[in-house]
Amino acid sequence: MDFEPRRAETPQPIPTWAWVLFLAVTAWTMFYVFNPVPQRRDASAQSAVSLANAGERVYVDTCARCHGEDGLGLRDPFDPGITPVKRLRDTRTLAVAEHPYALLTKIVTGVPGTQMPAWGPRLTNEELVAVVNHIRTAWSHDASTIQPRFRNAPKGIEQLEEALKVAMKRKDAEAMGQCCWPRGTRPILFRVDGPRFAAGVDEVASEWKGYFEALGAGEITDVQLTDVRYDYDPDILASETVKDRTYVFAMGRIFLETLTAERKTVSEKGRFLRLYQFYGGAWTLAFDFADIPMRVGCDPDAEYCPVPEPPGPGPGPGPGPQPAGATTDLGYADVQALFAALGQKAPNAGHENFWELPYEEFVALEFPYSFDDPEVTVRLLVPGDARASNLIRALTDGKGLAVKLADGSVVERDVQRMPKGGKPMPPEQIAALARWIDAGCPRERGGAAPGGPARDSAPPAPGGRVPAYAEVQGYFRDLGQTAPNAGHENFWELPYEEFVALEFPYSFDDPEVTVRLLVPGDARASNLIKALTDGKGLAVKLADGSEVERDVQRMPKGGKPMPPERVAAIARWIDAGCPRDGATGPAAGPAPGPAPEAPPPAAPGVSDLGYAEVVALLKGLKQRAKHAPHGEFWRELSWREFVEFEFPVGESGDERMRLVVPYDGAGSNLIRALKDGKALRVRRPDGSEVERDFERMPKGGAPLSAADLARLKAWVDAGCPEHAGQPSALPR
Repeated sequence: MDFEPRRAETPQPIPTWAWVLFLAVTAWTMFYVFNPVPQRRDASAQSAVSLANAGERVYVDTCARCHGEDGLGLRDPFDPGITPVKRLRDTRTLAVAEHPYALLTKIVTGVPGTQMPAWGPRLTNEELVAVVNHIRTAWSHDASTIQPRFRNAPKGIEQLEEALKVAMKRKDAEAMGQCCWPRGTRPILFRVDGPRFAAGVDEVASEWKGYFEALGAGEITDVQLTDVRYDYDPDILASETVKDRTYVFAMGRIFLETLTAERKTVSEKGRFLRLYQFYGGAWTLAFDFADIPMRVGCDPDAEYCPVPEPPGPGPGPGPGPQPAGATTDLGYADVQALFAALGQKAPNAGHENFWELPYEEFVALEFPYSFDDPEVTVRLLVPGDARASNLIRALTDGKGLAVKLADGSVVERDVQRMPKGGKPMPPEQIAALARWIDAGCPRERGGAAPGGPARDSAPPAPGGRVPAYAEVQGYFRDLGQTAPNAGHENFWELPYEEFVALEFPYSFDDPEVTVRLLVPGDARASNLIKALTDGKGLAVKLADGSEVERDVQRMPKGGKPMPPERVAAIARWIDAGCPRDGATGPAAGPAPGPAPEAPPPAAPGVSDLGYAEVVALLKGLKQRAKHAPHGEFWRELSWREFVEFEFPVGESGDERMRLVVPYDGAGSNLIRALKDGKALRVRRPDGSEVERDFERMPKGGAPLSAADLARLKAWVDAGCPEHAGQPSALPR
């Protein structure tokens, strides 16, 4: 075999297919070197995208119908001619506030007294967070958002949660109200049965006290928070000094187990949202929402409130009085049927089964507020005024019932929603019931409502004795009614000269439109006689001096009419020129006792008011301020706390406002706020003071009378004494 060296040293050429394969592999390698595979999004990034999409969806589905897709607010869809819905866009106290939590709490709890519902029970935790984040980032907003990304709570929060569990198991209402929510904070407790809503230390403690009392011999055996996620800034919490108004947000699942007095285990599970706030050197619970009932494990026949059926997808028109001349398709038998359909009994309540009463007794029912004090009573209805009727308040949320004390004064009290422990009456039925009351509570469908005597049935009597002014005052006192929020207030308590000349605003919205009470010498032309008979044809003077006639509700509003013989006696008194001491003749009826003597003028340096009387004046305004920075200071503070009270104002909360300056009424913010809201003093962080204008207090309500405002100012000028007629214990 011949060997050819030349062939061995010179191999054959590389095949074409090998070159093609080599170039393809090289190109593939170079492509991935310069174009790396994108990394998979982490869970938090995916979650953020998901939340953003969910937030926009929730806003469009639930919020845009009222607030507008652009966030600028629309007209109220249920009352399009009156109130524009609040805008969200660029609002510095909500949408772009320093923290997202004010917006969150508003969405969860709703806004009482408006069409804004509580969305907490209707949306999931994730949807609530998502819609808050959407509002704070939409429309070019660049505000902070809620990012619940931590599984472990800060150390102080763990200790607080443990303290809450211990206080609940011990059934310690005071600890629940003041230990875990220290005085000075504005905690909010919100549960779905009712819904149960409490704001402020005292209200929160009261809710827990009611629950523990209803639980009786039962026990809370277990409280668990699971699947909890937190949002906080680790760097801030790791600093040596955590500042007040530092927040931690938490959401997850809650489990509550009780052992009833009958030794039966009852449990509820649901979800919760909590907001912890660092205050006064310790962590506090500022907001506590859970979609489980408040009264888990209580007596099912009396106190236990089951989870209500989920409400509809959006707000609905609430009950309320209709305009004058309202109509109704109900009679008393229909009203009885509405209550019978609830399937509830109340044999041990002060009102008992009121819907089983005869018609006349039902309409006039007044019952003891408490069996311990039968002189403290509650009126069920105010025919012609559903908003003022305790029945409507009890059926909606149980808030602000008018309770008459033994001395005739009226205070507000909160009770459990009616029916106690049962499913609520449907809103459309409450609205129908309200229309029935506004129509005057007619016995039959389409029938006439009970009322006072027709005007012609009680004409001014030409003869008979003319009463004295003190007797006229007594006639009104005997009616047992007060009118602190009416334009004329309690006119029968005025000095004689002021009573005879009284002219008052027809409406707080337009003080230049006025009503004259009397025309001395002409009873038929006097508005007082018209109001006492049927309320028809009152002479109202317009701003240009012209007069028109207006119809009002018969006086006293919601009460029994004044007896005709006394109306006739007042008419004789007016026709006689309203003499202070009356004239001789036969008596018109049983004469009341002499008018009480006016209190002597206060000595220099003291006031006829004490702190209790000041609180009564402020409560008499019948306003709520649960969400204001100052809260309901007249309900919560002791005398010492009241005179020293100051609260944060402004968007950052760094500025402060002092409520009163003892011995300086004119310089006290309380007096200025009640007068016109002008030039209130605000202290900046550097200690300097500026003056700012706010809305008059109470916001949207009738103002404090000029006489009461003067008395309140005199109280401050006297050094805010704790007790009437005594000098102040405060140094000047």
